[in-house]
Amino acid sequence: MTTPVDEIKSRLDVVDIVREYVPLKQAGANFKANCPFHQESTPSFMVSRAKQIWHCFGCGLGGDMFTFLEQIEGVEFAEALRILAKKAGVQLKREDPRMQNERNRMYDLQRDAARFFHAQLLQSSHAGHVRQYIQKRGLTKETVETWRLGWSPDGWEETSQYLLKKGYTRAELAKGGLIVEKQENRRGYYDRFRNRLMFPILDHNGNFIGFTARILDAEEKGAKYINTPDSPVYDKSRVLYGLYNAKKAIRQAGVVVIVEGNMDVVASHAVGVENVVASSGTALTETQLTLLKRFAETIVLAFDVDTAGQTAAERGIELAWQMGFDVKVARRVHEEAKDPDDLIRVDPELWKQSIAGAQNVMDHMIGVVFKDADPASVDFKKKAAKKLLPLVGKLENEVEKDHYIHELSDRLRVSEDSLRQALKKTPVKKTPKPQTQANEQKPPAPVREMPTRRDILSERLLALLLIIFQEDRKPEIVHKEEWVTPQFKVLYRFVVSYYNDNSSFAWANFFATVQEEMPEQRKLWEKVSLISEDIKSQLPSSNEYEKDLTQVVQQLSSLSNQSRTDILRRELETIEADLAHEKDEHALADLRHKAAKLLEEIASLQ
Repeated sequence: MTTPVDEIKSRLDVVDIVREYVPLKQAGANFKANCPFHQESTPSFMVSRAKQIWHCFGCGLGGDMFTFLEQIEGVEFAEALRILAKKAGVQLKREDPRMQNERNRMYDLQRDAARFFHAQLLQSSHAGHVRQYIQKRGLTKETVETWRLGWSPDGWEETSQYLLKKGYTRAELAKGGLIVEKQENRRGYYDRFRNRLMFPILDHNGNFIGFTARILDAEEKGAKYINTPDSPVYDKSRVLYGLYNAKKAIRQAGVVVIVEGNMDVVASHAVGVENVVASSGTALTETQLTLLKRFAETIVLAFDVDTAGQTAAERGIELAWQMGFDVKVARRVHEEAKDPDDLIRVDPELWKQSIAGAQNVMDHMIGVVFKDADPASVDFKKKAAKKLLPLVGKLENEVEKDHYIHELSDRLRVSEDSLRQALKKTPVKKTPKPQTQANEQKPPAPVREMPTRRDILSERLLALLLIIFQEDRKPEIVHKEEWVTPQFKVLYRFVVSYYNDNSSFAWANFFATVQEEMPEQRKLWEKVSLISEDIKSQLPSSNEYEKDLTQVVQQLSSLSNQSRTDILRRELETIEADLAHEKDEHALADLRHKAAKLLEEIASLQ
């Protein structure tokens, strides 16, 4: 019987899954990249489409698409299964609610709430005013469906009563942020969201995790927007609205446009500009930027022109710089449009022009500071220097620093030397990284042993043997198993024995035997197999394989000799120390004899 895991693997390609997180480049039959799990300058991370596995030869991690998702997302297998099943269109059997973990229950709760709100918007006789509002804002039926927009009924318990009938408990509704406990000693709960336009929030894997709710009438009491509070699945600082819908377009463009509001995102996607996400009015966090780093290296900020929007933009800029992003600011192309949604309603082409004309951050900040200013005023010169020099100081590139010192010198009509002196005295504070909450402390990452040169050569030796044996040739040099490192000795014996005992060396049969007889070594064999695929893509002919094998053997032999020499030298040092203190003639003669033997063996290894 086919399992969900098998069905998912039959529908998805590990290359496509990995490519969502890592920019892969083809290398022969395989794909390579810098490893996402450790710092490196030379790519050692490889993915095999033929074998549907991945491996990093630097840090040693590897496996299939499920293990990759577990590692990159930091989730358990059950969550990786859920994510991949959704991508593959595989229906997982619904579990007994008592057997589901809390996180999955929260995902289901938010999804069912989103379905309820969406149905209310489309079908409720009480939602006519909401449908009129949506039409007035220019949102089409297709847009409403794409973003699963909804309406929360005006009653105090309509949403909660529906969800309770679906089998959820009041405790779960409270934990998911959908109901609020009554205050002032009155027992009971009421619905958090009432008579609001509902924007479901999805994480970047497409799981429903919460909501942003907008009032429909500007004269209504209460906050214009309210959000789901923190829950087991929702943390505002970790989420970017619209990323699930936008990530493909972001990857293709290599640029992510960040706006403030949900409506900005919805409106932008509706006019074909789809590489847009929202920070929901907050300054960008390290977690959000780390997430975006998977998809793009360039950020275009298009925050509101009010003071709060500009402040949020400035805080995000500094952190994005620290994380290596190229940061730009969308150009202001219409004086009356306060946000992207306003601009799109005036003319969608103006929004596209705003993004296309995005300015370097420093050029933008200089423009903001100098707008309607008197550069001749001494007070202005001091204020401008106080505002802009700290930003100049944070630039990593010295050429950029020099360029903007020169520009400020021209604009302020002061000498470059005086600006440089002021810059030296200007404290350059780095934006502090968000602190992990005490109850969210993460255990230290495990220290992984890096492979030694002898490990790498042992792996290559086995990979070359696999290639050569498949061509039904046995090289004469296969007889020195002590050359390879201990963990590879059992593999070396197995592959040579298998070749000697079988009339043919088909990879599929060989690997099936490996799985049956030595399952604990499967990952090592997967790693060796990937190396063999890489070798075949680089070396043009069979003769080249044996030449390479000869070189590998020579290097292993040299390393083995060096290792043995080091051991002998340490023994010799011990004997020489004993000779200096020994008084007995017979003992001295014995020590001299041992020393001579060691010297002979050392000489033979040179």
